[in-house]
Amino acid sequence: MRIFMVSDIEGLTGVYHWAQTKPGNPAYDEARELLMGDLLAAVEGAHDGGVDEIVVYDMHESGRNIFTDRLPAYVRHIAGKPPVLTEEFRMGKSYDGLFMLGNHAMPFTRDSVLCHAYWLSDGMFTVNGIDVGEIGMEALIAGQYGVPLLLVTGDLAAKKEALALSPDTRCAVVKESSGYRNTAVCYPACETQEEIYRQARDAVKHASEIAPVTLQAPYTLRFTFRGQVRPEIKALPGIAAIDDKTYELKGGDLHKMWELVNDACCNWLDV
Repeated sequence: MRIFMVSDIEGLTGVYHWAQTKPGNPAYDEARELLMGDLLAAVEGAHDGGVDEIVVYDMHESGRNIFTDRLPAYVRHIAGKPPVLTEEFRMGKSYDGLFMLGNHAMPFTRDSVLCHAYWLSDGMFTVNGIDVGEIGMEALIAGQYGVPLLLVTGDLAAKKEALALSPDTRCAVVKESSGYRNTAVCYPACETQEEIYRQARDAVKHASEIAPVTLQAPYTLRFTFRGQVRPEIKALPGIAAIDDKTYELKGGDLHKMWELVNDACCNWLDV
């Protein structure tokens, strides 16, 4: 059995402030340690549930967050950006399930910790009219290949978002909002890592019971900005302006569409 895992930082155990997500300060160094605690709990739970190989895509920022030397032999670690993976390791039919570790709710979600979506902090996007964030987009891309969303770890709002898309997905809640986007009631790591391990193992054992998240092609990917429109979106091949704040991209392959968008919009990273 083979699992694709997307790892992030904002939804990890003990992470509640933007300073913890930005390289170059002590708070970020601490967040990397918290990442490894949650990550190892997830991969060990999956392995004990019957997984032979896990491919972890380090999605946060420039993809330099995971300590590779701490990973078990059955894990492959995809590091760095731009986020276009080789055919052998990118999401596809060779995977039996998707894990999303340390994730968060979409922009403007009430009672959520560090909510946003990828590089988009002042807008929203939809797929075929449905609001999606990172959980929704990754689940839909996986679903295009028949791969189910097996596990989401994050705050309580991330769990609610995941279950609205995929009611049988296993979720491990590691914290909940205390009323502001950069504050949280954090659960202790000894508890959250045990819960992540348990939910990961259970997700793998019941993978056949979890349906993929799917939408029928063709796909319409719409971006709506509240403030300034990102120039990379305006320049995308095939993009159409609906109005001065709304842009739309259409196609038959959501995965390739999103790779095009995400690659263009990661040009601010030190790659």
